[in-house]
Amino acid sequence: CFSSSILLGSLLLVMISGFESATFSNETDGQALLDFKNRITEDPLQIISSWNDSLHFCKWWESHDSELGVTRLVGSIPPSIGNLTFLTGINLRNNSFNGAIPQEMGRLIHLQHLNFTYNSFVGRIPTNITHCTELTVLDLVYNELVGQIPDQLSSLSKLLSLVLASTILQAFHYQMLPAFKCSISLKSLTGTVPTNLGRLQVIYRINFDDNILGKGDIGDLLTFLRNCTRLEVLGLAINQFGGELPNSIANLSTSLKILTLGNNLLHGNIPYEIGNLFNLTVLGLERNFLTDKVPDAVGKLQQLGRLDLNGNNLSGPIPSSLGNLTSLTMLFMEENGLEGTIPPSLGKCLNLEQLNISSNKLSGTIPKEVIAISSLSISLPMSHNFLTGSLPMEVGKLRNLMELDVSDNRLSGEIPSTLSTCLSLERLLVKNNLLQGTIPESLKTLRGLQVIDFSHNNFSGQIPEFWESFLLSRNSIFHSIISMAKCQGKASLQMLVQFPSWKMMNYVEVSRNYICLHALKITPTHQQNSFPCK
Repeated sequence: CFSSSILLGSLLLVMISGFESATFSNETDGQALLDFKNRITEDPLQIISSWNDSLHFCKWWESHDSELGVTRLVGSIPPSIGNLTFLTGINLRNNSFNGAIPQEMGRLIHLQHLNFTYNSFVGRIPTNITHCTELTVLDLVYNELVGQIPDQLSSLSKLLSLVLASTILQAFHYQMLPAFKCSISLKSLTGTVPTNLGRLQVIYRINFDDNILGKGDIGDLLTFLRNCTRLEVLGLAINQFGGELPNSIANLSTSLKILTLGNNLLHGNIPYEIGNLFNLTVLGLERNFLTDKVPDAVGKLQQLGRLDLNGNNLSGPIPSSLGNLTSLTMLFMEENGLEGTIPPSLGKCLNLEQLNISSNKLSGTIPKEVIAISSLSISLPMSHNFLTGSLPMEVGKLRNLMELDVSDNRLSGEIPSTLSTCLSLERLLVKNNLLQGTIPESLKTLRGLQVIDFSHNNFSGQIPEFWESFLLSRNSIFHSIISMAKCQGKASLQMLVQFPSWKMMNYVEVSRNYICLHALKITPTHQQNSFPCK
């Protein structure tokens, strides 16, 4: 009839692989499938419309492709599903199944994979599911389940991945977890993380991000996890963990690749011993209350691809050792109290796509080594510091950069003509500096610009005619802003430019300049609002 696997879009029924020649041997199986069909109240893709007595149930699936995408089924699961004892996998993810998960699921003794994510199942997790001793994957996240997670889950000795979540599931107990290699992900839970998790010596993934599990000191938890020597992922972000990061963080698994502790209530310093976690690829400590200096030891984490230190109270200089992190693609250090100069060694991070050091107390000039990192493609915010000197000519190497923000510093000199080679720029913000001179004619090549702010500088001369050729409206820009306010130079600005066809432009600011208005012509437009007289 059919044997090893049956895939119906998001509905997956997998026959036990050891029964290659197996068939549905009796009408009980056929009736179970009919029961399943009868529980379906909506089938917009007509997935199971052919299930009827005119065709033997062994043939019901043959007319369907193996990949049908999301099936959008609505319905519930009948108790008779327990009769399909040859099933090794059930995947009902991304549908709209409701009602309770029947206890009869426990009769599926060959079941290996069970995925009910993104449905509307209610009630408790059936305790009989622990009879499915072949289970390797159990994923019930994003449903409306209630009650306690069954302690009997400890009997699932082959479980590799456990993903559970609900807004009202009660806190779990470590005793329910099998002492073997597995991955655990729990969402939307409250309570505390049991320190006894350390008994799971071969657990490789713990994801408790985005919960309310912070009724305890982070130091105690990290200390107890030192026995999890194979741990690769530890996600504890967006909770309410308090306390200080202990020096014993060095005793966490050297296999650890991802450590997320952001958006908690941590305080104190970042321990030097964090440098012992040399296999880290992601380190998230953002949005806490961490103080003191960034330790040089962070530079020992040479596998790091992402480092989040933003939104703390860190002080002192940016350590030059960060230049050793040549695998970095994302570096976020904004909204701290970092001081001193920007280390030129950051220029060695040749894979950086995004660098944010804004809203600190950095001083000195912008190193040409940093402004020349050609891999920067997303954004380079350096605003709200005390940077001085000119914008280096090397800025022209940022050909793939979308946003450059050097606002609110003390930069002087002229806009370098090499900026014209940054053809990917969409946002160019240089307001509140001491920049002077004229706007280079070469900037007319930057036709992708959507937001330009040159306000509060000392630009002089006339507004160049290439503003007219920018034609921002042709880029379908909405809420675009061109601000050239307070360009107080020695020479007065003359409005020689017209703004033809800028139908999407709704704000142009030229205030606080030495402009002598000779004529203002407003031709009829489709604008319904009145022209403001201010």
